[in-house]
Amino acid sequence: MSVLSPAAPLALVLLAGASATTQSPRPDCEASPSRVELPAEPTGNVHEVCISPELPITFRFDSPLVPGSLELQDRERFEDVSTGTRSFNILPPAALQPGERFKVVVRFADGAAPTSAAFMLVGHPALGTRQVDVFRIERTVEDYQRENQEERKKSQRLGQELERMRLEYGPGGLTGLVTLGNVTFP
Repeated sequence: MSVLSPAAPLALVLLAGASATTQSPRPDCEASPSRVELPAEPTGNVHEVCISPELPITFRFDSPLVPGSLELQDRERFEDVSTGTRSFNILPPAALQPGERFKVVVRFADGAAPTSAAFMLVGHPALGTRQVDVFRIERTVEDYQRENQEERKKSQRLGQELERMRLEYGPGGLTGLVTLGNVTFP
């Protein structure tokens, strides 16, 4: 018969807590997106979408996909994968484990930004998403003109700052060194 000290239950709780914190956090599948908006400028974010065993999921896009561009990690594990011109359907495996992750990437055919989208499919026993509608946020001509104008102002400001520094400190580079007498030629 083993006898545990009064501190033993606390040690067991601490050990259990330590192992729980080392696991990767699971997404909030109740808040798994049914609508995703992709900004024109890439952010590097990968949207997490929950999937459940044998529960089909459809991704629908607001623009056409490049035929054959669907990249699905461990594709052979899925029971069915089909693509259309603006969508793809996936039937997750029956043996899908909670927290199991699969990256999926698609490319858009129209050449507009963003040119691709990435998602992380995350296994959940019961709260899989059935459909995800994906929209790209288009930038208007006015957006590009405003950005161009801001960059011109920035360039002008930096040019003025450079000119001020040249007047204050003299010419830079080799010419400045020769002018200051720091460099002499034989």
